[in-house]
Amino acid sequence: LSIEALRARGITIWGVAFVGEGNADSEQTICRIGKVRHLGRLPVLDPLEPATLARAFAAGISL
Repeated sequence: LSIEALRARGITIWGVAFVGEGNADSEQTICRIGKVRHLGRLPVLDPLEPATLARAFAAGISL
């Protein structure tokens, strides 16, 4: 869902995690306009499995 849709439903947004190659300008704009934290980046995972996701999350996401 979009940031606006989440907020309209009363859902607390801790921040945004981006996936794949970075685009600093777009990410900064999304975070600034959406008033959300940039939590980090995850790579595209293939295969997407619990263990690979857990490792990527630990390495790339800052809560």
